[in-house]
Amino acid sequence: MKKKINYLLILLPLLLSCLESPNMADGIANAKKAPTVETRLDFEIPFDGIIRMKGDIKAFGIQNKSILSKGFIWGFSAENLDRVLYSNLVSDSFHADLQNVSGDKTYYWRAFAVNELGSDTGAVVSYSTPTIWERKESFNAVIRGRSASFVLGSKIFTTCGERVISGQLVNDAWEYNVSENRWWQAEGFPGMPRRYPVGFAIGNYAFVGTGQGFEQEIIYFNDFYSYDSESRMWKPISTDPNLDARYSAVAFELNGKGYLVGGIQGPSQLLNNVWQFTLTAEDDGQWQKINNFPFSFYGGISISNHARAFVGFGDNAETHKSLWEYREGNDEWVKFADLPEELTKKIYSGVIVRDNIYIVDGDNVLWTLSLSDKTWKQKAELPKEFLNAEKEGGFQHLFTIQGSNSIYIGIGFTQYFYEYRPLWDN
Repeated sequence: MKKKINYLLILLPLLLSCLESPNMADGIANAKKAPTVETRLDFEIPFDGIIRMKGDIKAFGIQNKSILSKGFIWGFSAENLDRVLYSNLVSDSFHADLQNVSGDKTYYWRAFAVNELGSDTGAVVSYSTPTIWERKESFNAVIRGRSASFVLGSKIFTTCGERVISGQLVNDAWEYNVSENRWWQAEGFPGMPRRYPVGFAIGNYAFVGTGQGFEQEIIYFNDFYSYDSESRMWKPISTDPNLDARYSAVAFELNGKGYLVGGIQGPSQLLNNVWQFTLTAEDDGQWQKINNFPFSFYGGISISNHARAFVGFGDNAETHKSLWEYREGNDEWVKFADLPEELTKKIYSGVIVRDNIYIVDGDNVLWTLSLSDKTWKQKAELPKEFLNAEKEGGFQHLFTIQGSNSIYIGIGFTQYFYEYRPLWDN
């Protein structure tokens, strides 16, 4: 067996040198003795970032010799297929998955098979991968930031906030339909105009509240309103009298319940209390105070995917570089990760896609944090349109919708809105 393996290792480079002659009329092997292989055209993209190449062994040669190896040679031009991807499948129809495929490129490949007497290759097949970035319809309302946003089904909503030039507070609401790539004006938020509110969604309902407003003086809110995605209407909901008015808090949904964390009460009192919201009717519910967050917290982000939830990267020293996971079963907060040393800018938003948290920093750079091994990786930069007049980044929101691996980015003092395909960013 060992001699056979050594023989294969010596023979394979010589055989692969003949792979550019599909009919094997020349080279070291006679095509009639070599296997016959075809590259199948019905390749698959089983997941974003993966190409499943396919081939068929149509004949084994006149002496019916066993196949020693098979797979695909591939590269970035049809004339330079300089890389090998082996298939371990024993059947005549075989495939292999090319992992970590990059967007904005064209991949070329052809199937090959080798026996003791020769080798054969199929025709060259190519696939142009999707772009990493796709510009979507611009946000067509007055540009604002410090708003509340939420996702209902395949629609992204934003409401309230502060206009970029005048500083005027608003309470209009806007809806982005992902399938139609269109922004629509939704029913306006019925509460007073405000900035720094929070929003979260449970089922077909969204909930928006708290924040900071202005009349004759600064106002701090503890009110909440529900939005029904079917009727497209808002209504006030119950709030606990002990729930402090606040702004610059965060909120999230976990296992069908809403959570409100931290914030600033009044001019400067930092909060670390946590309130849980449980639906008791279709669009109303009950608030209950639960265990506190470990530190006073404001100006940070929350990240959740219905099954796991994280809070962190606040504006105070104790939470500026740390991310904490909430464990609902024990009603406890567990430190999950710290920012790497090279990530020094403020974190503005985050989402979960498959096994990674994606965040965007103040330089408009995307980073991933693995949920399995907690490693960090730097990814793409946001398109240049997201920089402000002073060439500064920051403020952008990240959104995901159920059933999609894409991330939608925008609504942070800019009109631009983009789709980012993270699994092609390799």
